[in-house]
Amino acid sequence: MKEIKPSSFRYDLNGLRAIAVLSVIIFHYSHLYLSGGFIGVDIFFVISGYLMTLILSSKKNLQFYDFYDFYLSRAKRIVPALLTICTVIIAIGFFLIDPANYQILGKHIVASLFFISNIVYYSESGYFDQSSLDKYFLHTWSLSVEWQFYIIYPFLILLVSNIKKYKLVVLIILTFTSFISSIILTKVNSDLSYYMFFTRAWEMLIGGITYYFFEIKNKKRIKIKNSVFYEIIALVFIIISLFKINSASGWPNIYCIIPVISTSIILFIKNEKTILNNFILQYLGGISYSLYLVHWPVIVLFKKMNITLEPYSYLFITLISGVLLHNLVERKRNFSFKWLLYYTFIIIVSLIICYNGLSLRTSGNDKYKISLSEFRNKYEGNLGIWSNDPIYFNSDAKNFEYILIGSSHARHYYSYLEKSDLKVVSLALDGCNSTKNYYTESGGEICKDRYKFAIDFINKNPNKTIIWATLWDWMGGPRNKDIIYKNNDDLLINEVSSFINDINGRYKRIYLIGDVPGTKSLTFECLARNTLPLNRILNLSNCNEFQKYKENHDDQLLNSISTGFKNTFFIKSSNALCDNKKCRVIYNGEPIYTDYGHLSRTGANIVGNYIESKIAK
Repeated sequence: MKEIKPSSFRYDLNGLRAIAVLSVIIFHYSHLYLSGGFIGVDIFFVISGYLMTLILSSKKNLQFYDFYDFYLSRAKRIVPALLTICTVIIAIGFFLIDPANYQILGKHIVASLFFISNIVYYSESGYFDQSSLDKYFLHTWSLSVEWQFYIIYPFLILLVSNIKKYKLVVLIILTFTSFISSIILTKVNSDLSYYMFFTRAWEMLIGGITYYFFEIKNKKRIKIKNSVFYEIIALVFIIISLFKINSASGWPNIYCIIPVISTSIILFIKNEKTILNNFILQYLGGISYSLYLVHWPVIVLFKKMNITLEPYSYLFITLISGVLLHNLVERKRNFSFKWLLYYTFIIIVSLIICYNGLSLRTSGNDKYKISLSEFRNKYEGNLGIWSNDPIYFNSDAKNFEYILIGSSHARHYYSYLEKSDLKVVSLALDGCNSTKNYYTESGGEICKDRYKFAIDFINKNPNKTIIWATLWDWMGGPRNKDIIYKNNDDLLINEVSSFINDINGRYKRIYLIGDVPGTKSLTFECLARNTLPLNRILNLSNCNEFQKYKENHDDQLLNSISTGFKNTFFIKSSNALCDNKKCRVIYNGEPIYTDYGHLSRTGANIVGNYIESKIAK
């Protein structure tokens, strides 16, 4: 089976690759620079579908035995460079990555090499979540989606090649079905829609359909007038998408059509004098796969080491790493039996790492040899106590004095409440902000009813003091589309005010507790890395006890709200950990937080004591 001939080289296609990879690289560094940079993956999908169809259609009488050549050519294209970057991260990780994260790394490498990482990452969390920044091979989800498409697509092409009259009809129906499923599923489960093959297949199928129409155009010798104009218009729409689209409403959504169709238009018209044919774009397009492979591990590795990577440094390191990977590995395409053996070897090594993260590398406190999830279960301030029903501390249903409401950012004070003399009943639930018109879907169906439950409970137990602690900067989505606020400030002000109005003065006092400042890096992981010999000698982890203070805008709003209601007060919890320059994240060698925002028992004791002292006044 033939690969693309040099004479048919597409400068426009290569330029699109460059735009796609640059978009992703910039977005992953900071979405503030390019809010829609993630659509670079969608551009890649269209290009991939186009090229797959070209390769498969180059065989006049496609048969099952031709599939071997197709799969082998794809393996030569993808696997060696991927294996190399896996090897590099495994080697670096042996010296610098703590056992818990090394264990996860092994799991993710196995998933990447078996091309099921999209399924694994979906099971763990969302692509745009904070925790995604800790996964060295998160970006391989797109390779897994493509490879899953590779497995099925040759059979589909063989099928439609036998029904030539209807092949475009079949492909268009499948494309439409996949597209509709992605739009519907994005509204129901955006993470599933983002990661899964069947909701992304339509983008690659669009590429395939584009190729067939391109072939029809060539056979009929149709020349498109003003091709430069159409190419420029399509590029303008892609650029607009890069700056205007964002992930807030889930992806892929209806706007995904814009970059996908724009890409297919450029591929279809094939402007011979493409404006994308310049040295920089052509070179970057040629090494785009290697750049894509290296850019994300660079971000994660420096983040894990608590090293601030400036934009120019990031681009320079990514470019040099990509050039080396491309020239030393990718361009050789020498996937032979020795590579198969090496592939097997790396999988075996990764499976061994999966077992316990090679904890024998560490010494010192066994607390830091466990996984992050185990650490949270054992040391988080919530004490592992979770119940839909009210939870009583130092009291029962008859003699409590305080009612605690909110989300997990209220629950993480449980360890302090258990030690204190405060008579508290907690109605707090993870993900439930106790707000009237908005609720967090991540909290499950129970969050829909939690507001009414809290209001009814307070009204049945009047003259109690209410303590409300939650993640104020995320209220979730509206219960219905009739109540949508123009900005987050209005949302917070109206939702808090609605709650206070609905309890109609049937309270003694209300305390609005500002959220804790959180941490920019996982201090548990940093302390865990210090158990590694190389880190202990060179102090590479750089576990600072403090981080820079940043004023929380929500604190100002809550303080303003409290002045507008009787017996309502605001307590700025960050004062327990911060002065006007810095905030504590480690105390006496113990992490203040178990993740990025939840207090450990050490942190809960410090902040809880401060809150109680303010209430006592």
